[in-house]
Amino acid sequence: MCLAMVERCFEADAYRRGGRGEYMKLSLLTMGGMYFTNFSLHYLSYSLRVVFKSSKLIPVMLLSVAYLKKRYSASQYVAVILLTTGVVVFTLGDAKGRAFFNPTGIAFIAAGSLSDAMAANYEEKVFFSRRGCSATEVVLYTSALGSVWVLLAAGVTGELYSAYRHSLDHPEAVPLMLLASVFGYVAQSGVLLLIKHFGATAAEIVKSCRKVTTICISFMVYGKPWNGYHVAGTLLFVTSVAVERFHSGAESKRFATGLFSSASLVSLWLVLGGIGPSVFSIVIDAGSAGTRVNVFRFDSWTLKLLDLNGAAQVFVEEEPGVGELLNQSALQRQLERLLAAAQEAVPVGQHRLTPLALRATRSMEELSTQQVDDLLSQMKGHIAQAGFKDAGVQPMSGSEEALAEWMTVNLLMGCFQPGLRGVRHPVAVVDLGGATVQMAYYLHDRQASEARRNQLDHYISRITLPFGSGPVQVYRHSYAGYGLFAAKVRSLRELTQAGFALQRHPCLPAHPVQLRSRRRVWAVQGAINKFSCAALMDYILHKETPCMQDPSNAGMCALVMPFLVAPTRRTEDRRGLPKMGNCSFAGAWGGPGLGQQRVALASYFYDRMRDVGLISSYSQELKVGDFAAQADRACSLGESLNASAREFPRLSQERLLWLCFDLTFQARLLHAFGFREEQELVVVKKIRYQHLDVEASWALGVAINQLTQLHH
Repeated sequence: MCLAMVERCFEADAYRRGGRGEYMKLSLLTMGGMYFTNFSLHYLSYSLRVVFKSSKLIPVMLLSVAYLKKRYSASQYVAVILLTTGVVVFTLGDAKGRAFFNPTGIAFIAAGSLSDAMAANYEEKVFFSRRGCSATEVVLYTSALGSVWVLLAAGVTGELYSAYRHSLDHPEAVPLMLLASVFGYVAQSGVLLLIKHFGATAAEIVKSCRKVTTICISFMVYGKPWNGYHVAGTLLFVTSVAVERFHSGAESKRFATGLFSSASLVSLWLVLGGIGPSVFSIVIDAGSAGTRVNVFRFDSWTLKLLDLNGAAQVFVEEEPGVGELLNQSALQRQLERLLAAAQEAVPVGQHRLTPLALRATRSMEELSTQQVDDLLSQMKGHIAQAGFKDAGVQPMSGSEEALAEWMTVNLLMGCFQPGLRGVRHPVAVVDLGGATVQMAYYLHDRQASEARRNQLDHYISRITLPFGSGPVQVYRHSYAGYGLFAAKVRSLRELTQAGFALQRHPCLPAHPVQLRSRRRVWAVQGAINKFSCAALMDYILHKETPCMQDPSNAGMCALVMPFLVAPTRRTEDRRGLPKMGNCSFAGAWGGPGLGQQRVALASYFYDRMRDVGLISSYSQELKVGDFAAQADRACSLGESLNASAREFPRLSQERLLWLCFDLTFQARLLHAFGFREEQELVVVKKIRYQHLDVEASWALGVAINQLTQLHH
């Protein structure tokens, strides 16, 4: 509006020709087109919005016939239909993998397109043909009135405050919006000039060609790949030109015939070549205990997970982990068996298009740098011979694993939706493995901005969601050395470092227990005491015991202190952490807090609740207090292993020996994260999704991420 006012000052004839009522109508139509179109982004991905807007040429043409009484020849109708189809198909090439939508969004985008079409024809008839207005005048008065309607609508819906908060949180976006408004003014003025001199239909044809040109430029600037839909759209575009030229004369007829013949042959070749309805993704999990190949199949348009011969995925596991296969021939044999399973699951014609990612989690942590480099190099060589698309062979950090696990669980629980509200009812994920425990949960933009202002960027990741749902901010942290197996080793080390190597373990029954880690074999006798066991867990997690926090716990201290060294508080670990949110343990910031988000627990949380009979399905809701209750149940059976065997007859001796420890550690871990005793959460092994029971594993998150990157 401001730019139009400035330009209006330099016009020789600044007299307003259009009527107030006419501008009122036009501003409502223009505002309606913009508002409905943008509001549809709450339900549609941006790519799909562009696809639907690309078909606006047809309603513009039909309205020009009905409202402006224009007449077009049959060849012109055919040419316009082919052009529109070509633009839509071409744009679908960019929407592939993000073509997920809500029917409500279709209604809004249809209303927006109709309003735009009516506005274009109204401008041509009233302001340019009848009144002889300048393009600057139309922009000025339409924008002035339209801004009033937009402010009123944004105030009623609450979007005005959201926009204000976004500008405060992201001040860098304000100059970008100003720059976009300048280019928007230039574009709007150009479109109005086209309508004034050539008509609304011709202007819409130029806009359709501009969409194709924009995408073509993005291929050159961003190195985006062409696909079959881009080629097919281009051919339809060429065919529309051929149809229009065919009725223009003899020379044009020969040109059009050659052009159409070429387009038909290439189109036939594309149809016979086939465009696969499915895409595949392969993830090899090179863990410490074994190597696993996961093959997933997805719908090529929506990236929704599909079955593979009735199963959720192809899963094959080989032992041991790659970290123990320093012999090249042994590593080659293991990978060959895993890759053979992947080659059998993926159609031969799609091998070169299917991404294969190998991620090593904790399998190489005790190897030297040279050994890791040699192992990765060998694996890259073997995988390259399989013929799949290289998606990387590399170590995977705990934070990356946490993000992938969060992606998996939220996808399977239906939390991702198209449009601006990409995540609805998000789920926080806590995964307890053998070496690490990871937490990840969704953050609002203002929470992420505040964290960055407090220099906590290393806890925040910005990731792109599937289905064209846009980017989101996620808190994630991996507590290395606090997994279940690592906690067992840590407890034995604490006993040994206290100078009491023969001290009985308070979380184990009176039975000889051996624990083998890579560096040594631990041997210990137990003497269960549930109070001492809980205190030991607090010491492992926080380096402090209850007696340090409250002198009234002197009785518990007397049980614990004989084998625990009096520690010094590591306050330096917490130095510099912000006031927002809470510290958890191990000197880590726990994030700004979950709010009302649901919580999903995975891996060993599920296994131990299944062991004690509290879970009878792949996914079940429990309370945080159930873990403490089961720990008390297991630890109250006394030192006799026979009593535990009678209480839990299905468990092996190994599981029985560590049951009190495992359950107590899990209960104290949830307490360390700040969960309330009465808080409900869901414990998962598999999640029901589209009639499939899918493993709640980080491998699916990596597979989705690989496909999302390819489609972008």
